[in-house]
Amino acid sequence: MDAEFVKTEFKRKKSIREYYEKELGLHENIVNDIENNPHNYGMLICTFNIENKSRNFRAFNIKIEPQFEEEFKKLVLWYDKNLGVAPIAIRPDDQVRGVNLLIFIKNEGHTENEIINMVKESKFIVSGLTGKSIFSIGYDSIVVEYQY
Repeated sequence: MDAEFVKTEFKRKKSIREYYEKELGLHENIVNDIENNPHNYGMLICTFNIENKSRNFRAFNIKIEPQFEEEFKKLVLWYDKNLGVAPIAIRPDDQVRGVNLLIFIKNEGHTENEIINMVKESKFIVSGLTGKSIFSIGYDSIVVEYQY
């Protein structure tokens, strides 16, 4: 398996109480602050290209686990811990491009460019169930950093 971290962008979400409380599981106090100060919050979308190196088996249960730098970790309120995508095709010309990891942050006075640069300094562990033969099936993981 191979993967690369190729893109990140900063998006602001409109204040939707149900989304923040139910989908993200944020505490009511934080949701109140989001509604009162939406300009202090935003959603980062980190895009990863993932390629299955096996020509015989599909890759399953793809997970992306962030290893945030300490300064950036303080800004993170939520990230998609349940990220999983459909099996990656076995043909090299039919690979998954653009798997997105969502990260919801409080910007704490940082500009969008500063936040994007902070997340680009993070490392991510990309893992999944892969194999090259029936006897070598197992979990494969690699550490990925921003590439461009």
